[in-house]
Amino acid sequence: MSLAFSRRSPLAALLALGALLGPGCGGGPAGPRVLVVGWDGAGFELLDPLLAGGRLPHLADLMRRGRTAVLESTRIPISSAAWTSAMTGVGPGETGVYGFFEPAPEGYEVQLIDSHSNQAPPLWRILSGRGVGVSVFGVPVTWPPEPVNGVMVSGMLAPHDGGFALPAAYEQDLLARGFVPDLGVWRSGSLSDAGRVREQLAIKEAALLQQLRRDDWSCFVTVFKCLDVVSHQAWNELPEGPAAQLAIELDRVLGRLVEAAGPGTDVFVVSDHGFRRYPRALDLEAFLIAGGWTVRAEEAAAQEPVAGPLAEARPRLHRARLGRLDLPRCRALAADCEGNFGSLRLNLEDREPSGLVSEAEREATLAELEAALRALEVDGESVVREVWRGEELMPGPHRRALPDLVFETVADLRVVVGDGARLVTPSPRPFPDHAHEGIAVLAGPSVRPAPSRGRWQIDDVTPTVLHLLEQPLHAEMTGSAHAEVLARPRASVRVPRAEDPTLRTREVLEREGARSADEQRELLQALQAMGYSGELEGQ
Repeated sequence: MSLAFSRRSPLAALLALGALLGPGCGGGPAGPRVLVVGWDGAGFELLDPLLAGGRLPHLADLMRRGRTAVLESTRIPISSAAWTSAMTGVGPGETGVYGFFEPAPEGYEVQLIDSHSNQAPPLWRILSGRGVGVSVFGVPVTWPPEPVNGVMVSGMLAPHDGGFALPAAYEQDLLARGFVPDLGVWRSGSLSDAGRVREQLAIKEAALLQQLRRDDWSCFVTVFKCLDVVSHQAWNELPEGPAAQLAIELDRVLGRLVEAAGPGTDVFVVSDHGFRRYPRALDLEAFLIAGGWTVRAEEAAAQEPVAGPLAEARPRLHRARLGRLDLPRCRALAADCEGNFGSLRLNLEDREPSGLVSEAEREATLAELEAALRALEVDGESVVREVWRGEELMPGPHRRALPDLVFETVADLRVVVGDGARLVTPSPRPFPDHAHEGIAVLAGPSVRPAPSRGRWQIDDVTPTVLHLLEQPLHAEMTGSAHAEVLARPRASVRVPRAEDPTLRTREVLEREGARSADEQRELLQALQAMGYSGELEGQ
């Protein structure tokens, strides 16, 4: 079916779609289906040798009959920001999510983010409002779950004992299976061992296959966080290493998911970032102290280890670090760092409680910091590749948690916020951490194969999924829909978010729940009566 739309209103493009009349209005899904499979932390550095050795046959098959691209992550490449951008089609300036913590309402304290921190509508909310059946399973930063037209199971940051899935009856089924929504150390004080990872992967695989075999979804999104968890402990490029062995197992699961989804389903395998080992680390705190940007308190206490789940330990560690600083004398403070990316915030008047830098001094201060970073040398080597202003790199209105300056170092230099004692520290064993480049593999009946490897952006994921589902994009989305990859190319349609009549806010959804099929039908009829009608060709 090809679509043409009336030019009378942008709403016509929205309302002409078959999905609005299909999944949400009785019966099973009509039209296209998309399965999105996330491998958190997967990069081609790990996968290419396995592919060459024939050890990832299911991923290789998708690549052979579809498209492959390096998927550039957010800067910094961190799961919270990256997956939120992937699932909204916009950057951190629009979502408000940059790291795992955000400023507390008062003072310099920080608090753990959750799904309410995201200020942009995610893929499943957009589709649910249009009556499209969705299943969302394990995406990071989706706790607490929100009502959808289908099933939602939260991922990373979700508590283990309940409240992580909707409908509630489905959560009880998962708990009875022994399912745990987050294998990391955010809610647990201990790392998952190999046995625990295998056990949870088997439970999740069975649950996913059960859901995939239902006929009430058109968009299925699942993320496997376990590869990132294992990689943080023991990543290396060796084909017999722990990360490679888990990737081989994830490929086996991928084959079963693709089979269960059926041959008419487009499959999109993506990651939020890759991995790399870093033989040395740059302490951003030490850099700022050496330049006089950050000032120690006269009687600063020594840094002590902080134990417990990261959700609790990280804010205590942050509080202890601030306690060692003379905040009224600091012009800049270290912010989130990951892989070979770092960031910082100015101690601004009228934004921070003890702000020192006035708005009039802001630009000159940033220019000084940028110049100092670009001039930074280690053993005679210039180590900063690029520096960005935060508002230019991540434009948007939700800047409360975002930095003022972001920078990238050379590939072998990890950026950390340490104790400020030493600028660069070698690692006896190269430390595994995030790399900026992830993966994208797209195949299915809608996709025209091409052998070359492209380069896409993390915020391309949701626009591409919407376009595959023949759904309009929001005009505010910065990502590309990659219409060029389709076997039957068609232009993507964009409508302003404010003119999407099916989109409801998170607050309304939680108060009223998802629209019923009758409500969907009534909405469509009312808008058609107002003249907002679409025209379908070639039905």
